Amino acid sequence: MANPRNSGGDTGSTIAQAAFPSSADKAATAQPSSAAPVMLVTGGSRGIGAATVALAVQQGWRVALCYRQDGSTAAAFEQQIKQQACLQDGQIFCMQADIVDEAQVQHLFERTLAHFGQLDALVNNAGTVGARSRFADMDLARWQQLFATNVLGSMLCARAAVRHMSTACGGVAAASSTWAALPRGWVRQGAMWITPPAKVP
Repeated sequence: MANPRNSGGDTGSTIAQAAFPSSADKAATAQPSSAAPVMLVTGGSRGIGAATVALAVQQGWRVALCYRQDGSTAAAFEQQIKQQACLQDGQIFCMQADIVDEAQVQHLFERTLAHFGQLDALVNNAGTVGARSRFADMDLARWQQLFATNVLGSMLCARAAVRHMSTACGGVAAASSTWAALPRGWVRQGAMWITPPAKVP
């Protein structure tokens, strides 16, 4: 995202076009049904999150996604996915939530469950990298923001998912992003993958 609380730089529009490039592909796309599994993707309107949403829809998942701030980009991406994948109303659900806020995380999961009636997978994608800088020049406030979002925020989402999925068939909880280190001590992005054993539909 262009704002610092996300991963990846591609717009949702670009991702959607790549995932559904032609009308011929639409016919081959698995259409989510009311019995299809449900995936929640945090930071799902741009970059890696948007690519995850597009692929999940293409494979027949119903998808909830959240964004922190850029509502116009998220709404445009949601609409484009609906049109290009020929989705029926309610098969993709977009919400605003800041994952560093425990109450907002709880509300995010409550709304997802209220909308779909189930949750089968979480992709814990939302994260922050901040402005590019040398590691030696980073201050405590930046580290606190990084940990609040990338560690504590991801843990809040994973806990909320586990509380539901541990009693309802299980799913997958993942942290996704890219990692890149520039020469001479410059740090641009950093994250990790966490994939516990789980049954994926």
